[in-house]
Amino acid sequence: MTVHKLLLAAWVPGVPTSKGRPRFARATGRAYTPAKTAGAERTLAGELGAATKVGMTAREREWPADGALELELVFHLPIPASWSKRKQDEARRGLLRHVSRPDCDNLGKLVMDAANGILWRDDSQLVLVTLSKRYAMAPGTAVTLYRPAEAT
Repeated sequence: MTVHKLLLAAWVPGVPTSKGRPRFARATGRAYTPAKTAGAERTLAGELGAATKVGMTAREREWPADGALELELVFHLPIPASWSKRKQDEARRGLLRHVSRPDCDNLGKLVMDAANGILWRDDSQLVLVTLSKRYAMAPGTAVTLYRPAEAT
């Protein structure tokens, strides 16, 4: 049995946003991050930074974490109001899967980029990442960070 050390369990409220593709300025040809993506990254970075300070002193935990890390992200997406009451109820009970956009990988990329320098030094430290999405009454992102047993 592998035992993992829990480093952080956080809830980030709000509708999860996917990472937007870089855009290019016509005049200069330079790449830039779309405003929606940059704003979502700032919000996530602030929430995750605040989560690292909850319930502990600076001496008890050093952030950003070093070494190998494992990350679990669960994206809770809103149930469409346009759906019938029956379909909304099925989504609420977990009988319907979220199989439409946004994609899990783009949702995860935004969180991983926003957490660079806050939860870890670089997302290359992540040796295992688990992503899932589901319908929920309260939209948000559940972030759980572990240290693998063999890395302690």
